[in-house]
Amino acid sequence: MTRTHNEITEANIEDLVHTFYAKVRADDLIGPIFVETIGDDWAPHLATMVNFWSSVMLTSGAYKGNPMIKHRQLVGLKAEYFPRWLALFEETAGELFVPELAASFVQKARRIAESLKAHALPETHSPETLDMTPRTEIPSEPVHHIPADLSDRIACGFVKVLRFFADAFFAKRYGHRAIVLETVAAVPGMVGGMLQHLRAPRRMQDERGWIKTLLDEAENERMHLMTFIEIAKPTTLERLVVLIVQAGFFNAFFLLYLIAPKTAHRVVGYFEEEAVRSYTSYLAEIDGGRHENVAAPQIAIDYWNMAPDARLREVVLAVRADEAEHRDINHGFADTLAHEATSLCPIKRNHQRRTAGA
Repeated sequence: MTRTHNEITEANIEDLVHTFYAKVRADDLIGPIFVETIGDDWAPHLATMVNFWSSVMLTSGAYKGNPMIKHRQLVGLKAEYFPRWLALFEETAGELFVPELAASFVQKARRIAESLKAHALPETHSPETLDMTPRTEIPSEPVHHIPADLSDRIACGFVKVLRFFADAFFAKRYGHRAIVLETVAAVPGMVGGMLQHLRAPRRMQDERGWIKTLLDEAENERMHLMTFIEIAKPTTLERLVVLIVQAGFFNAFFLLYLIAPKTAHRVVGYFEEEAVRSYTSYLAEIDGGRHENVAAPQIAIDYWNMAPDARLREVVLAVRADEAEHRDINHGFADTLAHEATSLCPIKRNHQRRTAGA
């Protein structure tokens, strides 16, 4: 069966998806829940998953759904299914792709599994189907993109400086911290989506689904902000800080995206890494009894389709899963832009040589 693809293409992704789900259907543990949900007609599901992995690995924008909502609708979903799903996926990726590409698929799959475990299991399922072990880390080791060049190091350093001031100003007032955090986080998606919207027709090129992805991110971050405004009840001073921070960051990020979009996406990726860490600390405070696990506001219950009696902990888990997804998307966009720039370098150098020779 080993085919060892040495590149990621739509055809190779289709090969992976079809081979993987053939194993899933035959598996004694997770096969039945898929068969019960999908039935006999697997073609639509396989097509959807090809689009999903195309969007994840090639940033094609082919997938338009919400995997969190889809998995929350599964009755009988259990935490022990995820390791089996991941083991089959790792096995399949290892059979079909060269090691470095297989590792890339597996890394994405692990992050997706962690996000789904944090977001898809709670509230909507009966208590006997739930893994009630406190989930205060996502994943078990912090996900960090190691800076690969000077622009990455600048982006990482800039975010670390912002984290320092956030720690100094808010300490462990996580609800108020989240308000300012989400005010900043709501800006990049809107700015990036707007500039991509202008750039695509100007260059007469397809934008690969980036516009919708970025605008969806902006809307998601806005809902985070509205949720924590209901929870933390910011003071007049904190509302003023929100206005100032938003105005300053919008203009700075706008200029950065115009000049260096790869660095801009990397900044957001590192920013979301810090967001995941902050919400993990927030969960630790709730689990330790140092922060009251208050009732979830209605706006959060409606947005994430939570149970009517959902609490703050479920809200923070949902927000953290969203931030982890934004982290991976923006680091992925930055990687794509870096790869494109590297691919163009030989062309530019050859053009310069021909020009000089002339």
